[in-house]
Amino acid sequence: MNFGWVTPFVASIGRKLYVLGGPNEREKSPDREFYWGEIYDLDSKEWKVLELDINTFPDFIDSNWHVVEKDGEGTRIILFLFSMECLLFYNVNTHEFLIEDHPSLNLSRPDPEQPDCGGIWELRGNLPMLNNSILYWFTDDLYLYGYDLVEKRWFLSKCLKKELWTIPPKTWWDANDDPRKQILVDLCNGKFLVIVEKGGGKLAVAILLVVKDKDSLNVSVESLHTLLVDPSFIL
Repeated sequence: MNFGWVTPFVASIGRKLYVLGGPNEREKSPDREFYWGEIYDLDSKEWKVLELDINTFPDFIDSNWHVVEKDGEGTRIILFLFSMECLLFYNVNTHEFLIEDHPSLNLSRPDPEQPDCGGIWELRGNLPMLNNSILYWFTDDLYLYGYDLVEKRWFLSKCLKKELWTIPPKTWWDANDDPRKQILVDLCNGKFLVIVEKGGGKLAVAILLVVKDKDSLNVSVESLHTLLVDPSFIL
C-alpha cells in the first residue's frame, strides 16, 4: 500500500479490493491531498492510487460510502456527505468520477419545499442504508426516512411507535449521554432488519416490510423481538 488510511471504507468488488477515504492521514502527508483511495488487484498483487482533486469535493469527514450494483449498469461506489448538496459517484469499471447535484440532501438545512421531512437534520447522527437507489434512515423517534437518488426527493413513513416499542427518550445534547444507536440492514425483497438500543442490557429487534408509495413509505412489521445482552454492550 502506498499510503496509510485512517478508518477507510473497504469493499471487495470482483477481483479487486477498494480502500477509500481516511481524512486524518492527509495531515501527515502533503501528497495525500491528491488522492482519495487505493485499489488492490488480487491478480497482479499491486496497489493503484486513485487520484481526485480534493478541492472539488473538499471534506471526507462524516462521509458514507455505498456500493451500487444494477443489472445492465456498471458497479458504482457512492460517497455521501451530510453537509453537502451533491453525491460523488465512482464507476469501478471505467474509473470515471461524477458529481451529481442533490439540493434536498443537505441534512444541515431542511428543504422548505418538503415540510413533512423538516426533521431531516436529526438524521445527521445516523448512518443510512442504500436499497434500490434509495437511502434509508431509521430514527430514534421511530420514523423511517427515505431519499430517492433518482427522483431527488424525500419520503417518510408514519410514526411506528404503536407497531414497534416504547423507548424512554434520551437527551441528545447531554454531555454525559451518548445518542441511541440504530442499525438498519437490508434483508432483500423489501425487508429491513432494525436493531435499536433499548437500554438496561436490551436490544429491540424488528423485521420491517417496506413499500415506497407515490408520496410516502408504507411500513409494516413482520416480527418483533427483544434480545438480552450484557449491560456494558455498545451497539
